[in-house]
Amino acid sequence: MTTRVILFLLLTLSIVNAEIRYASKTGSSIPPYTSWATAGDSIQKVIDVCFLGDTVYVGPGEYKEMVDMVRRLTLIGAGMDSTTINAGDFTGLRHAVKVRHNCLFEGFTVIGENNPNNPLGSGVYPIDDQITFSDGIIRYNKIIRCRSGIVTNNFYGEISDNIITDIYSRGIDLHAGSTSIKPLIKNNIIEATSYCIFINIGPSPKILNNIIFLTAGPGAFRGSYSDTVYIKNNIILSNNWIDNLAIDPSDSPLLLENNIIRNFRWGVMCQHKISVRNNIVQDCKYGFYYYNTGGEQIVKYNNVWNNESNYANFPSVDTTNLSLDPMFVSVDSGDYHLQRYSPMINAGDPGILDPDGSRSDIGPYGGPYGEIYSYIDYPPAIPDSIWWEINNSRITINWLKNHEIDFKEYHIKRYEGTPITETAAFATTDTTFSDEYTGSDYILYSLQTLDNQGNFSDTTRIEIILNKTGANFLIPEKDKLFFNYPNPFNPETKIKFYIKKRGKINLTIYDIKGEKVATLVDEYLEAGGYEKTFRPEVKENDLSSGIYVYKLERRENGKVEYLDFGKMVYLK
Repeated sequence: MTTRVILFLLLTLSIVNAEIRYASKTGSSIPPYTSWATAGDSIQKVIDVCFLGDTVYVGPGEYKEMVDMVRRLTLIGAGMDSTTINAGDFTGLRHAVKVRHNCLFEGFTVIGENNPNNPLGSGVYPIDDQITFSDGIIRYNKIIRCRSGIVTNNFYGEISDNIITDIYSRGIDLHAGSTSIKPLIKNNIIEATSYCIFINIGPSPKILNNIIFLTAGPGAFRGSYSDTVYIKNNIILSNNWIDNLAIDPSDSPLLLENNIIRNFRWGVMCQHKISVRNNIVQDCKYGFYYYNTGGEQIVKYNNVWNNESNYANFPSVDTTNLSLDPMFVSVDSGDYHLQRYSPMINAGDPGILDPDGSRSDIGPYGGPYGEIYSYIDYPPAIPDSIWWEINNSRITINWLKNHEIDFKEYHIKRYEGTPITETAAFATTDTTFSDEYTGSDYILYSLQTLDNQGNFSDTTRIEIILNKTGANFLIPEKDKLFFNYPNPFNPETKIKFYIKKRGKINLTIYDIKGEKVATLVDEYLEAGGYEKTFRPEVKENDLSSGIYVYKLERRENGKVEYLDFGKMVYLK
């Protein structure tokens, strides 16, 4: 009998005789830990007596230890909300959990670091230093408070259905010595302050159906000297526009399909060999940025929407690309499914099919990794960014235009008197409405959007309380700070406000850290309506893109009588 056959039989025998062991907060230090009644009081103590193929179940509670699995071990917690491995009190560079070859790690919360000011602890580290490559599954875990959430080394297994959040650096950090290493990263929620997914030289992952959220730092994804990386059906978001990039191929060939990318300074950097199809890129400073460093670049059947520049530095734009309101169910709640009359339906690459076999939709739920779902006809969006002014005995109301493809018109009603009574109704496709002041002290306007199917949006109400002191001069009886317009803005935005009586008025701009960047008003003003312009490059040359706060304050005899705030976004 050959040595190879003997080794195979020994391995098979060890797996056939695999044990189920247990760890519990009420356990003991006496092995073999083969029942809940004889469970170990430490996860690592139980692992230390395990053999190939064993399974360890871990009861609820917090285990303050680092864990180093053995090969072919299945380690299952009671669930991410019940069982915690906390390695945050240890010091130095470390990993809370080491996952060896052919292991399953499931059902835990993992804490790698309790010191955010000097984060050295990472979360999960799939590695096997005794072999070249390692396989395994890491799933259904919550990984929090780590320098990096998951750090891999020559790992070609599966990372799925995890929540990786409150990460001080990289969400998933991939290392490998070969481009043939192709890990699967799917169905995760990844939130990080540096890169959400970072490829060091080598691995060529498939990145599918993840929610990726960048809270700060340079980018959501960065490649580096790999084979083709598949990035499909992901929701990729950022909460700021400060010098960040959603997709940076670097030196990796990319296949980018059916993603939604929002709120970045740069959406997709088109360089090297890249194929970009069926994606939606919106609310960025630059949607696609052309930076040709060699290789074929295909950018077709995408939709760019509400970017300051949809295609930056592009020599030409393929005619299959669209620029239309995608008509998501609800951007505010993060539901990027398409409504029934969305122009993204069946508008993708004809060579890519949806799961039902039809032509693919553009967006994160189209294509073969998408979903089969019903398109619902929702009411249109409510009119947004409403402001009003009074001039020469006329009331003027303005709002932003709806861009749904099934938009029909706006409906406006005026109510006056006591009891309140409807006195007029109007319909218009314009976004400016002007009405003569009727002499009432109290006027209420309602504003709705109507679509072609007869659906009305929710109602916006504009309440105006006035005191007429002259033929052409109206004074509000309430202080009011309006939304700035436009928002986001570049190069300037306007801030309107009303004050009901004379006082010391202060209108100040702050950055997101609370530091003052500009004062637009700091003086006594009479009652009435005012408008001020904020132009960052005039006020402060080095202001960066991002969120800013404006504060309006009215003082009387040194006492604050009115205070209100607003938020605005500057896209540099």
